[in-house]
Amino acid sequence: VAAMHDADFQGRKLLVREDRGPVKKEPRPPRQNDRPARKPRAPQYDENEVIPESNTIFVGNLKWDVDSATLAMYFPGHIEANVQTRRDGRSAGYGLVTYENSALAADAITVSNGIDING
Repeated sequence: VAAMHDADFQGRKLLVREDRGPVKKEPRPPRQNDRPARKPRAPQYDENEVIPESNTIFVGNLKWDVDSATLAMYFPGHIEANVQTRRDGRSAGYGLVTYENSALAADAITVSNGIDING
């Protein structure tokens, strides 16, 4: 333990200590809250609500180097394919692909779910 403490590992100093097991903690006193009570939130969705089908699909977890043209290559038959960007111009890591109708979009999801783009 002593030999590894303060050792340099990939440009960082290591902090190494012996594990002494769990420590018994004293219970904290309850907090004093001077803020007014929050309003209850509205439910996020209704279980019986019918969600309209969309002709646009979300493509997430894209690598930083994937641009709109690359995304378009993986989704034939699309009308539009855009990789979303942040304010600084860097990729936001996701894209939106629009099809002519919701049936084509559903087919694209079925075919492309789980594919590796630029992997």
